[in-house]
Amino acid sequence: MGPWIYVAMLGLAALIYARMLPQQKEPQKASDQIVKEVEATLEQYAAEIQIENEQLVELVARMKEEHSRTLSHHEQQLQSVNNQLKQGEQEMIMVREQLAGHEALFLQLQQQLAKEEAPPEPALDPTIKDRYSELFAMYQSGKSIDRIAKDTGMQKGEVQLIIQLAKREELS
Repeated sequence: MGPWIYVAMLGLAALIYARMLPQQKEPQKASDQIVKEVEATLEQYAAEIQIENEQLVELVARMKEEHSRTLSHHEQQLQSVNNQLKQGEQEMIMVREQLAGHEALFLQLQQQLAKEEAPPEPALDPTIKDRYSELFAMYQSGKSIDRIAKDTGMQKGEVQLIIQLAKREELS
């Protein structure tokens, strides 16, 4: 074998080697490209997740604010109902006190009526109309029971009861 064969084989080996080098770099370039694409995709995905998280945080903040307003409104309504309940209880106490006063007056008038139904004593026992002449004068002049009660300082129920007793007395 001559020296030219050595040169030709060496040249051929260099060509084969040169041919292999670019092929090795292309797959590396392709894998670099894939890595870059994956990184870009991941970055885009992370950005989308960040946006969704911000929207979710806004939504939770709005819901919390709305819940807070609703809770505040319900607390105000509850306070109003409690105030109305206290006022109703006070009114009920006043009505019970008035009722107790009316019951006492009713018992007193019943006792007086029982005494009056007893055999009448001669002219010593004046009639209801005599005892409450001012009341009956106002009643006969056409004044309302409310007006009579105000003018005489009596309770409305007391005035009504006196008028009813006077009517019973007239029937007897």
